[in-house]
Amino acid sequence: MNKYSKPLLIIEDIENPQVIYDLYVQVVENDEDANYVVDEWFNVFAKDFRGRDISNRAVYDTSLVNYTKPGDYPVEVSVMDDNLNMSVVSFTIHVLTIKEIKRIEKGYSISRKKGEKNIMLSNKLFYFTLGIFIFGIIIFTYFDTF
Repeated sequence: MNKYSKPLLIIEDIENPQVIYDLYVQVVENDEDANYVVDEWFNVFAKDFRGRDISNRAVYDTSLVNYTKPGDYPVEVSVMDDNLNMSVVSFTIHVLTIKEIKRIEKGYSISRKKGEKNIMLSNKLFYFTLGIFIFGIIIFTYFDTF
């Protein structure tokens, strides 16, 4: 490693101590009285190219997280070393609906990937249309030769 190497930046889930790059923190919607302290949900470990601990330089901003509105709120954690090399890691704060909470209580998993279904459907539609178009060109070319 040299002085131009990015710092090592690791986010670790406190409840399940393992390195996580896509941490989902689940918060109950309409819990306006709750005082959430994001620092209690994860640990940040950062080292520069010399191996020195620079975890205290890690910064993040959760001001855009609306703890009363269900949704996924990305949070970026960044750290910069003495040589101005920067690393960025992100995780998601996932605010649950009452329905999702009940599903979890019953032992079911939750999924917020509705957008992915729409993307997959539009991709299938695109490829189907493209296939029809190519098939049409082949048929047209075939009949045009006679």
